[in-house]
Amino acid sequence: HPILQTDPQLHHHFPEFGSSYFKNLKKYLKDSQSSTNDIEYRVLEFKMWALISLANDKPAPAWHHHAKFKDNPLEISSLLYLTDTKIGTMFDVKYLKIYLKPQLNTWFFWPSHLWHAAAITKANKKDRITIATAIILKPISLKM
Repeated sequence: HPILQTDPQLHHHFPEFGSSYFKNLKKYLKDSQSSTNDIEYRVLEFKMWALISLANDKPAPAWHHHAKFKDNPLEISSLLYLTDTKIGTMFDVKYLKIYLKPQLNTWFFWPSHLWHAAAITKANKKDRITIATAIILKPISLKM
C-alpha cells in the first residue's frame, strides 16, 4: 500500500464523505438486487481511508483485495477519485484484466474479493488522491 495513507476512520473526521458514500452505496445495492423489494442491512464492519500518490512517483502496482470471506457478495469495496488523474485502477479477473477509467468525484463499487491495483504505467504528472472503502453487510429484513 502507498506510504501516504490515512487511518481507516476517515468518515469520522470528514462526515460529508461518509454521507456521500452511503447515499451511493444504497444506489449500488438497489441496482445490484435481483428482487424489487428493498432489503435493510446491518453494517458489520466499515473502513474508509484516503490514499495519496505524489507527483513524479512511479511505485510498482500493489495487487491486493479487501475481502475477509471468500466470495461474499456483501463485502463491497469502493473508490472515489478526488483529483483529476489519468491513473485509474486495474482489476485481475481470472483470465482478463479490467481497467477502470478514473472519473472525478464519482464512486466506483465492486465485490471486495476482486484483486486490484493502481494502473500505474508511468510516473504521475500530479498528485493522485483517492478515497477507498471496505464494508461488510448483513441483510436483516425485507422492506415491502
